Amino acid sequence: MSHSPHSPPGLELDRVRTWAFGFPSTAYKQTRDTPEYTRNGYFKYPSLLGHNGQFTIRDLPSVMRFGLRWPKSAEVMELWLSLPARAMTDDEKSGATKARDFPKQYLDTTLINWEWLRRFQQVEEGVQTVLATLNTTNARNELRDRVTEYFARIPFKPQNFPFNLQRGLNPVELHSDWQFQFAKVGYKTQVVDDLYGSLGNFAVYAAVTKAKIFKQTDKKYFVNVSEIGLYVRDTFDFHGVQYLGHWSKEGMGISMGAGLANIRQIEWKLPGWSPELGIVQPLNNSSFREFRDNFGVGGDLLLFSDVRTQALQIGVEVTM
Repeated sequence: MSHSPHSPPGLELDRVRTWAFGFPSTAYKQTRDTPEYTRNGYFKYPSLLGHNGQFTIRDLPSVMRFGLRWPKSAEVMELWLSLPARAMTDDEKSGATKARDFPKQYLDTTLINWEWLRRFQQVEEGVQTVLATLNTTNARNELRDRVTEYFARIPFKPQNFPFNLQRGLNPVELHSDWQFQFAKVGYKTQVVDDLYGSLGNFAVYAAVTKAKIFKQTDKKYFVNVSEIGLYVRDTFDFHGVQYLGHWSKEGMGISMGAGLANIRQIEWKLPGWSPELGIVQPLNNSSFREFRDNFGVGGDLLLFSDVRTQALQIGVEVTM
């Protein structure tokens, strides 16, 4: 198959056309020998039904790390599995709930970083898309709103102008108060890689990190933004209907039939078979919800990357 050009050295994924699920499908499996699951203690979550070899959700981190070479996906899945059961609310998922108000136990700012994100072409395309929006009318209107909200929020108004505004590089605080533009990033058709497994569809955001505020009159100010912070925000949750592939301890496959059913909001429940992967089990969002309800673990996550800064100049007048 076509895969990310930034995959780890030595990784080659087979593209195997089969009729395993009743429709042409693609199977993904590591071509070199798969390391033992117990190597380096990575097989942290033994199968609940391991005595008969049946695949379960607890096997996913090992399959991701060793079978597919998706280390980041494995880390995110391990974190979800390690937390007490909690479903994200609709407001938390959409961002209507401020990031700073999200339960801290389920918020992570360390797993996703720009050193890793830069490997993927679609992420850089998302960065360029959001940068191209920063001088638009919409961006300026959003920026005016952020400045107005800032003056309404602070208890003591600045007395000396020009006033230097520096917001630091905490993505949670930036997203809560100073985010003003974003660009959506999706996974590419026929590309199933670590970005697909860990983030899927997400967005790159821009927030003010440095600005200078000039007072023109008692009610008018001029704001000159000299630096923004760029970061990724994503939710790792299992809301709604979504097909997530057919899985075994050897790897995963994508069923065309299951994908078509997913478009119609129908979950595919039929297992399949592949000569490369053996018997494979379908996983849907509901599979994870049922697992969470049955075993009391599985906490939906709010993920932020670190912040990448970009110097620029944006000026906007603000009337209070």
